[in-house]
Amino acid sequence: MRKTILLFSIFLTIAGWGCQSEEDISYTRVELKLSTSKDITVSKWTSLVYTFTNKGSGRVSTLERENQSMLTHQLEEGVYDIMVSGTMKVVKEGKTFTGNFSALKQSVSLIGQELVPVQLTMALKPEASPLVFEEIYISGSRTAANKTFRGDQFFVIRNNSDETQNIQGLAIGETSQTNSKTDDLWEKVTDGVVVQTVYTVPFGGTKTSLKPGESLVIAKYPVEMNRDDRYGNAASPVKSLVSADFQWYDDYKGLDIDVPEVPNLIKYYSYSPSIWVASVAGNRGYVLFRVDNTAPDAFASSYQVERVSASGRKMIRVKVPYDRVFDAVELSTPSKKVFSVFPSFLETSSAEFTGPYSGRGVRRKADSNGKLIDTNNSASDFDANVLPAQYPGKK
Repeated sequence: MRKTILLFSIFLTIAGWGCQSEEDISYTRVELKLSTSKDITVSKWTSLVYTFTNKGSGRVSTLERENQSMLTHQLEEGVYDIMVSGTMKVVKEGKTFTGNFSALKQSVSLIGQELVPVQLTMALKPEASPLVFEEIYISGSRTAANKTFRGDQFFVIRNNSDETQNIQGLAIGETSQTNSKTDDLWEKVTDGVVVQTVYTVPFGGTKTSLKPGESLVIAKYPVEMNRDDRYGNAASPVKSLVSADFQWYDDYKGLDIDVPEVPNLIKYYSYSPSIWVASVAGNRGYVLFRVDNTAPDAFASSYQVERVSASGRKMIRVKVPYDRVFDAVELSTPSKKVFSVFPSFLETSSAEFTGPYSGRGVRRKADSNGKLIDTNNSASDFDANVLPAQYPGKK
């Protein structure tokens, strides 16, 4: 009997510890105010959805409102990602139309304050893009001797529309910001994507357009992989890149191989004079956009942004205005992701990255009609952890 009473007492004690009363929970009110860019006048907000994600507990709460651009809401103390999406009837450049808008504010601290004001600038979601990433393979691979190899990287871009698309000036950029840390110098740039590299399809080159459903392959080393020098890897899941349409080549101290049969992209900007190899860490984003037919130096000076690092070093990158972006894809390792490199109206999630030198990539899914799926949600739009195409671009 004594043992029974003792066990019952222990149970009550544990149960008491496991139950947290309402008095023990601290709450903070958040005051949200929505706005738009200065060139947009809003006549009505509709179908607004406010989403609050507690980054500590993972709990998600949502509120739906009509024509309410100011909102005060009480939440349990914590650090939150706050997203708002909705429809607005607006006037822009003298035209009245209804558009879909959204905004995202990450890592908002609602701790130790009675009221936290948050300003959210709603951005117009771009229309469906005619040009999208079809496949991204940047992880690299390992050789038979277990050495690392990055020369088998490639990107595939598809004309996902029903019309022929001009690709002159089409550019690919890699974000300077990573999603594995939040103390990035560029996270407060809110009017464009900050990139550290820009490589562009030439104006007036041998390939200037893509027919409906046609794809474009861009490769680091457009060679047969079964070779015994540092530009090949017979153990790579990619067998050959000789059918690539373009190569990104850097003329720097003989570190790259220039394949004369494959035209080069034009290097419009790079943060480094050395060669560019896409990040095998898989913690950055990639954007497709178009540049004007200007000299690379003119492009760089027009879109240059500067920051000073904690050590006092001046950092220079270039900014791609949001309205120039065709497609944006973010890669991440879920366990390491703490930040999104794109605003939610460009990309709401990231495609899962398997890991450096895994020999795996991501490939966009297609619908029943063969059109690539593009909902600006890479986690669902892409198949992850897939073997890359063995012969990209081969007809």
